[in-house]
Amino acid sequence: MKLEGCQHLSAEDTIEVTVRLAARSTDNDETISIMAGGHVLSSNRSKDGGSTDAHVSFIDGQEEALEIVHRFVAEQLKRRTPTL
Repeated sequence: MKLEGCQHLSAEDTIEVTVRLAARSTDNDETISIMAGGHVLSSNRSKDGGSTDAHVSFIDGQEEALEIVHRFVAEQLKRRTPTL
């Protein structure tokens, strides 16, 4: 997951990410909290110095939250992929 923020993350950081996933096919938006980190794949400060991009991975053992994320991503890809 790519995160944008104002704090630089280092390789050993673990963070909690809370996000609202807006589903278009249903009226149910889902808010999840999921632990990310374990290792930060990369973290770069923007040229203006105001924000940081960090690429993190989700920590194993959060099956319910990971299933919600997978379902959301699949729905987004399905909407954006043209059918032949």
